[in-house]
Amino acid sequence: MLPRAILRQKGFTLIEILISITVLAVLVSLAIPAMSSLMSRNQIKTAANQFQDNLRQVRYESRTRGNTPVILCAIKNSTRDNSLDCDASVGFKYGWLWFSGSELLGKTYIDDNKVTISISTTPTSSNSKFASISFVKGRPTLIDTNS
Repeated sequence: MLPRAILRQKGFTLIEILISITVLAVLVSLAIPAMSSLMSRNQIKTAANQFQDNLRQVRYESRTRGNTPVILCAIKNSTRDNSLDCDASVGFKYGWLWFSGSELLGKTYIDDNKVTISISTTPTSSNSKFASISFVKGRPTLIDTNS
């Protein structure tokens, strides 16, 4: 006959492992939606903070340039080049750029199409679109692209 110490169970049974895996799967399935929501909110906050920082930068730049306007507008497409192409129809879907005259001062791209920034204001007509903001001496003016 074997000694009593050898007959004692060592390790886990198959049932215990399956129950542990099931509990773990339930916990993970509860955590994934919460994590996804957290990541979406973080992307939105990041884009909004970047836009706000760039607005401050544009405003500062307009103060240093006197009467020369500094314009912030929506990027026409996701092509990464140094063009000054703005497009009101896409809003701020791809990002934004700011320039003074023909000098490009900065560009910010939004890589994730889940985030879109739009400017909400009372339009002068029902079909007005505002996709550009002009700053002169730090004072903003929305540019109506239909006029």
